Amino acid sequence: MIIFILVILAFFISLAFGLFLNTFSLYSISKINNVHGVSLKKSLKIEAKLFLVVLPLILLISFIIISFFALVGNPSTVAPYSMILVYVISLVVLFYFFNAFMKRCYATSLWKNSGIFILSFVLAGFFNVLIAAPAVIWVRSFVFQPFIIQGSSMSPNYNDGKYLFIEEWDRNYHRGDVVIFKYPIDPSKRFIKRIIGLPGETIQAKDNRVYITKNGVTTELNESGYLPAVNKSPGFGPTNVPSGQYFVLGDNRGFSSDSKDYGPVPANLIIGRVLDN
Repeated sequence: MIIFILVILAFFISLAFGLFLNTFSLYSISKINNVHGVSLKKSLKIEAKLFLVVLPLILLISFIIISFFALVGNPSTVAPYSMILVYVISLVVLFYFFNAFMKRCYATSLWKNSGIFILSFVLAGFFNVLIAAPAVIWVRSFVFQPFIIQGSSMSPNYNDGKYLFIEEWDRNYHRGDVVIFKYPIDPSKRFIKRIIGLPGETIQAKDNRVYITKNGVTTELNESGYLPAVNKSPGFGPTNVPSGQYFVLGDNRGFSSDSKDYGPVPANLIIGRVLDN
């Protein structure tokens, strides 16, 4: 929870820093182009309007365009065309309002505003990339990262080739969570499985059912929410789950290499939890 709050805080700090960089870029380019009466205050006012008014409008237009293309055609086929259209329309809308704001503040011409827009856009983009690149690396390393499924061990819930996102900030795992972890025998490999057994429990499967024993009490695990009736659990165990480890199984029980083969997975090998999508 604390890390999640820090991520939100970092987002707003990045937004504020982006506003500062864009303001500085606009002020510098306007100064170079001898715009009469140019000031940081007026540049900030223009950029703030672009951030608070125009940016949400562009996001709304982008959403409408992408949704329309997704409805009328195959998303994978039309995606490049929709993104090109979004980019072009976004630039047109952005320049329209930029020109209007510049004329209101400085009474500059359309031609001069075009040059300032292009140069400030390039300069701000350069600064934003310098700032954004480390932020993206940090987010990918410690908060989210993508994962593509290879194989059918989690079918039919997660099929081969499916693109997933993993969240890494919450290390409190629960039974039923689908996680990505480093293969204990070869940490260079990444596996996707579902957590079945928690630390301190004993796991056993017999007669196509999974049983969990803790403190001397044995209960049958109800897996109807994610496991089709045809995905039978082959017999194994009983296996004790040590402290700091988790017992994982693939949903496609008969075709999955998991904890019944190589034992419970240490928590420090778990990369993160799959985000539901």
